[in-house]
Amino acid sequence: HIIQHRVPGISQFLDEGKHTYEQALARFGNADFSSAKEFAQASDGLSRVVEIVMARTLRCDTSLPSLVPPPPGYEALCSEPQQVEEHLVEAENVLSRIHWVLENGTLPSEDRAQVRRIASWGDALYKQAQRMYRSAVLEDAAELALAALAGAHSAENVCRKWYTSHPAHS
Repeated sequence: HIIQHRVPGISQFLDEGKHTYEQALARFGNADFSSAKEFAQASDGLSRVVEIVMARTLRCDTSLPSLVPPPPGYEALCSEPQQVEEHLVEAENVLSRIHWVLENGTLPSEDRAQVRRIASWGDALYKQAQRMYRSAVLEDAAELALAALAGAHSAENVCRKWYTSHPAHS
């Protein structure tokens, strides 16, 4: 609840993470294991975005109590310029592929809307990461680049779900 008041839109990430998790369960229940895996990975990526944003918010706002430990893997976050650049390039590449699929692919309209929504969050996080990187705020840039990458991969998983379950379109 604290984060929802401090980070506008965080509930959208949470809702979409839950939705993709439910999609994974439904696909699993229908024995569509490849689609279930893609939706599960999309949910995992969105959960990672939420973890990163929450950790950033708790760390950056000294008026907030530190109620939760950093997310797993957070301690190993590398804010070396080269590593941040690599994450930014990778996020840009994944987002470019997603946008190409949205413009030229054969995704059904429901999947297209979901992918567009998730990709737009990845784009926003990517732009924030770039601004932080240009401002030499490397720790923030590293966190945001990882969040952008997780969001981009989530959108990619939803796309891939369609193409793996419909091989004639790949």
